Amino acid sequence: MNNKKIILIVGSFFIGILVLYSMSVLIKNPKTPVLETPAPATQPVTDVNGVVTYEGTMTAFDNRCYVDAQCIATVGDYTIEVSPGMVGEVILGKSDVNDDTIGKKVKVRAKKVTDNELTIVGDESYYVLVATE
Repeated sequence: MNNKKIILIVGSFFIGILVLYSMSVLIKNPKTPVLETPAPATQPVTDVNGVVTYEGTMTAFDNRCYVDAQCIATVGDYTIEVSPGMVGEVILGKSDVNDDTIGKKVKVRAKKVTDNELTIVGDESYYVLVATE
């Protein structure tokens, strides 16, 4: 083998190692921080229509709706769909939460979808809003 082929093989090997290392760092350290789940500031109350109201600390935010998917906030034991993404016209409640809201107290009024999932889609009276103290 000539020197150019050896340099190309060694260079490709080091680039591969660099890519694998970068991927492991990204997997171990995601961009969006996730906090320990603190107890909710108020206990969730579910009415007869399946609407849950409570206050708690937002511990995570999945911002995929910025690129055509759902945005999901985590508050207490619930994940809450705050944006359905690019799905056309929908009735949507109010939300002012984002990546910067992680660690802040928020107020929630949302429709129960499953035992652990809520949504603000479907009624303008639903909300996930930063609590003012």
